Amino acid sequence: MKWIEFRDSNREKKCQNSTNLEPILDSDILFGNNSSRMYVIEQESYNLSIVSILLSLAYAYMELRHFTEAIECINEGLDYNNENPDLYFRRSQALLYNKNSNTIQLELALNDIQKAILYNTSKQIIIYEDHLVLLKKTIENRQNNEVLKIEGKLIYKLYIISI
Repeated sequence: MKWIEFRDSNREKKCQNSTNLEPILDSDILFGNNSSRMYVIEQESYNLSIVSILLSLAYAYMELRHFTEAIECINEGLDYNNENPDLYFRRSQALLYNKNSNTIQLELALNDIQKAILYNTSKQIIIYEDHLVLLKKTIENRQNNEVLKIEGKLIYKLYIISI
């Protein structure tokens, strides 16, 4: 019984006979008949694997403080599963921890953590809610800082004008 078929018959022969061990790419493999139930199960399993890998990459990038790359991994993961609470949670974290995030990005982070809470089916709800509180405080602090900067610039301009 064959579990996979190669689109290219030469590739199949190489796989069976070769000690060269060339990499087998996703594009080389057929997952079966598109109308079969097995295809759906295989596709779901494939998507879960990809999302898991992308989440791991995103976490590694976040540890290295490469938030842009982490967000790219998460966005790609959302293409595979847009109801995964961990993806929304991690993107919210990346946006929050990135010191270069503006208020629009922080609002996206707030929206993401709310989606994570909505889609959550596990006990991680407490972690998500704690993150939500931290995020709201951060947004409020950044907005206050922006107001103070604007007020400071106005006071400086008034001072310059009065001299």
